[in-house]
This record gives sequence, structure tokens and C-alpha cells, in this order.
Amino acid sequence: VPGKPTFIPPADVCEGTTGRPLSASGVNLLWYGTSETGGTGTAQASVVNTSAPFVKTTNYYVSQTNAEGCESDRAAI
Repeated sequence: VPGKPTFIPPADVCEGTTGRPLSASGVNLLWYGTSETGGTGTAQASVVNTSAPFVKTTNYYVSQTNAEGCESDRAAI
């Protein structure tokens, strides 16, 4: 099983601005939005919701798969 992907910190994100896709380094990344477990991953990177006030921490989750199709645990971003 491959290791978790590595999170690449985004530039500052401000409330009310256009959200930018999150970034991680890894191979064949699968993004799960805010789902820590379950769901189906997508190759499209999650985007931080900037329309609501930041009143709490929100984690986004990403994994990676290797050439054999084995998927890593999800990394929290």
C-alpha cells in the first residue's frame, strides 16, 4: 500500500474570495472532499468553500493509488 500523499499548503484563503483547488503531491490522487471515510474519490481537487465565515477548521481528504491500484490511507488537509 502506498504512503499518504503530501499536502502542499495553499496561498492564504480569504472569506468571500474565489476558492482555489487544494494541492497535494502524490501519484493518481483521489479527492474525497470533507469525507474522512466512505464515498468515491475523484481526480478533481477539492476547493475550499470561501462563501461562509471561517468559524471552524474543515478538513479535506486525499489519497493516492499506485500502479497496481492499491490505495493509500487518506491524508487530511
